[in-house]
Amino acid sequence: MSERVALMPALRLAVSATDDGGDATGTLAPSVTFGFAVYRGKMTRFVLSVGPSFAYVVGDVPTAQGPERAKTLAFSVLGGLGLEHFFTSNISIVVATESPLFQVSNVTIGARDETTLGAAFDATRFGAAVFFYTD
Repeated sequence: MSERVALMPALRLAVSATDDGGDATGTLAPSVTFGFAVYRGKMTRFVLSVGPSFAYVVGDVPTAQGPERAKTLAFSVLGGLGLEHFFTSNISIVVATESPLFQVSNVTIGARDETTLGAAFDATRFGAAVFFYTD
């Protein structure tokens, strides 16, 4: 969007199945974060980001009665840190991390319903990328 502000949408899709013909597990998790460059030097930029995320996960979980279908719906507020270093005016590398700072999730297993509230630091993501700017 500009040299100080960035809009970063993301969509996480996952589908998996077992070899024994069991049910598939699926995840749909869109998110959007807004980043602000709190430090902007000649070759380096440090970005803080925050934004909402939703997730819907369906899959089997083991129970005492055998595997049951579990459905999870979650809303999170993501927070992130990123460091971008420019090698030239058109090429940069980014190293970043993003984690749910606050999460509300509802898990339904069979007829049971459970709602949890808190942070989910076990879902922290790390990433790196190379950017080629064309402007």
